[in-house]
Amino acid sequence: MASGIDFDEDTDMSGFSMRTLMGASAMKVISKYGIQEEPYTYRRYLSINTEILGEMITNATGYSLAEYMEQRNSFLR
Repeated sequence: MASGIDFDEDTDMSGFSMRTLMGASAMKVISKYGIQEEPYTYRRYLSINTEILGEMITNATGYSLAEYMEQRNSFLR
């Protein structure tokens, strides 16, 4: 939660959601946001960071974030 991305939960999340629901690639939409501050200098919650993490997990494993977490959870039982 210290990515530095210029994203506002109140004003940007609905636009992000609408674009991705209409078929736009999440990472292409995310790449349009700039940098607000140098990464790792300020910690703040941004749901867009979770979106980025989910995309990274999907690209690395071939599973959606939900599928990956479900699989990992089954190992802990």
